[in-house]
Amino acid sequence: RMVKLVKNLQTALGERIDVFSKKITRPIEKLSDTVSQMAKGQYDTRAKIKTDGEVGDLVNSFNIMADRLEKNIEELEDTARRQEDFTAAFAHELKTPLTSIIGYSDMMRSMDLEKEEISEYSNYIFLQGKRLEKLSFTLMDLISLDKQKIEFNRISTEKMFNDIEKTVEQMLREHNIRFKMSVEPAVIVGNEDLLKSLFMNIIDNGRKAISGQGIIALKATKTEKGYTVFIQDNGCGMEKSEIKKITEAFYMIDKSRARKEGGAGIGMSLCKKIVSIHNAKWSVRSKPGKGTIISIVFQEGQN
Repeated sequence: RMVKLVKNLQTALGERIDVFSKKITRPIEKLSDTVSQMAKGQYDTRAKIKTDGEVGDLVNSFNIMADRLEKNIEELEDTARRQEDFTAAFAHELKTPLTSIIGYSDMMRSMDLEKEEISEYSNYIFLQGKRLEKLSFTLMDLISLDKQKIEFNRISTEKMFNDIEKTVEQMLREHNIRFKMSVEPAVIVGNEDLLKSLFMNIIDNGRKAISGQGIIALKATKTEKGYTVFIQDNGCGMEKSEIKKITEAFYMIDKSRARKEGGAGIGMSLCKKIVSIHNAKWSVRSKPGKGTIISIVFQEGQN
């Protein structure tokens, strides 16, 4: 009887040990399967295992790592896409003026032309050359902002915006666009030349978005967040999906209009860089047919 009891006890213990070992190893096996799926490129796979203790901590740590890995891969893919788009767009922007320059110069070189024709073709070559020059300067500005040491000073917003108004008012009037400005005096710290370039770029983009008569309004005021500048136009506006793309170099919503205006789609990339350099924050709200509002928040300096 004693022997039988011992055997029964051994069987019971064996079964319990087997259950216990499976309880430990099953989550690890499932985790191993998840790792294998990720290794095959299924980066959205997660370990859906409910368990406690050290194994549970291991599963949670794995899922956190997987989230970060997937995010990093998405960012790398997005960077690669933007670089590819940049290269393609840059090549396209070079192709159009270069084709014109080569074509017209070849006609001047190989054909007997009237004086008026030579003057016309020379002027066209000059304009296309200036467009390439403008493109190269803008790209250099975009690249050099990361490398050069930028001097910051205390800036009177009242004076800065008055200077901007004098610069853009005549240009906007020629396009039948009214410019309304309301500025609350303050002092901010920054580079005045870069900030003028920022605001004039945004105003010019607003001009390009308006067909016929329109209004561009600039309001600068102190808010709870800081010194905030609002620039609003009643132009064509844009879809929500376009807003994230407008700061990508060479991205143009209306390519035909942008090229007619002599633009290459780098202006908003430059604006984004200037905003970042000044540790400011900006947001863009827009609706098709309703116009666009860009708000930029700066930290106010000491008066």
